Amino acid sequence: MSLGQAVLELPAQPDRLPEVMSFLAGFWADQALPPGDAFPFELSLEELYLNVALHGVKDGARSPHVLICLEHDGQRVQVTIEDDGKAFDPFSLQTPDLAAGIDDRPVGGLGVHLVKEMMDEVDYRFEGHRNQVRMAKALQR
Repeated sequence: MSLGQAVLELPAQPDRLPEVMSFLAGFWADQALPPGDAFPFELSLEELYLNVALHGVKDGARSPHVLICLEHDGQRVQVTIEDDGKAFDPFSLQTPDLAAGIDDRPVGGLGVHLVKEMMDEVDYRFEGHRNQVRMAKALQR
């Protein structure tokens, strides 16, 4: 059962990130969700949207088209991000060596690692020529 649902469609372009974050903030306010529970969703949505925007372009083609769906069922919030960019499972990235110094770590992977740690559920599928990332987390209420 879904108490609330909202959908946003836009091209995956880094300069559109404020629109994505405003969409999440508006949903949070419309659903009267606890402000203290927003941060994991803000970080996760920013990380995964920017990954598509920065790395999802197929061989110089246009920016991928992204569909973001937010759902609230009274106990948890689910975020689904679909795009028609290059097939890529962000959750397949190797966990970065957190004990290594910052200069000794390769670039990339830390943001996705944080998403996996902060969310209760993460899932990736490639269906119908589209990447589908789903994340969910229970609200603390």
